[in-house]
Amino acid sequence: MVFRADRPFNRERLLKALRASTGLVRSKGYCWVDTDLRVAHAWQQAGPNLQIMPASLWAANGVTPGTELVLIGIDFDHESTLQAFRDAVFSDAEVATLV
Repeated sequence: MVFRADRPFNRERLLKALRASTGLVRSKGYCWVDTDLRVAHAWQQAGPNLQIMPASLWAANGVTPGTELVLIGIDFDHESTLQAFRDAVFSDAEVATLV
């Protein structure tokens, strides 16, 4: 399945969502995290090994910030994981504080 968002993740809520997920065996893509809103992060996960590393500046590539992750699992509760990821993304009120 694919998770997409046009708002940044709150780092703490993202960690909580990841810890709660079950059956996720592989994921990859790019993401936007509130630790530095200027930076695009590369996301690579295989089994228990997850790396979310700075890759580039969004503005340097003329790309609109966002998140796109491919999530692969076995006996994977994709609905609860999707909801946890949605809950980890900034709310309307949090986005308003960025402007």
